[in-house]
Amino acid sequence: MNNPKKACVIPLPDKLESVPIVYAFPGATRNYLDGFIDKFKGIIVVSYGSGNVSEEMYYAIKNVIACEMKVVLVAHCNYGGVFSEHGSNQSLQDIGVIMAHDLTPFQVS
Repeated sequence: MNNPKKACVIPLPDKLESVPIVYAFPGATRNYLDGFIDKFKGIIVVSYGSGNVSEEMYYAIKNVIACEMKVVLVAHCNYGGVFSEHGSNQSLQDIGVIMAHDLTPFQVS
């Protein structure tokens, strides 16, 4: 006999927060993300490769985290994802960056 299960209902807030998606790039400066401070509760950073960011981008991310923003790091590659065991990714996770593993920016937002 077919025994249908009850649907899982997840209550949503009245208003969903807007979360910008920004791209890391080698020429990004330390103040690249400053315009997002006080406007959003978090941002999604699309890294190049498997989660790599430049030193200046690292400090830009560190700055917004110090301002109590959440930062999620996603990979800009077709296969694979962002995991803390990759070199610079561990440094990012140590300052509070959330690794998106193999999710895309749109799945995270």
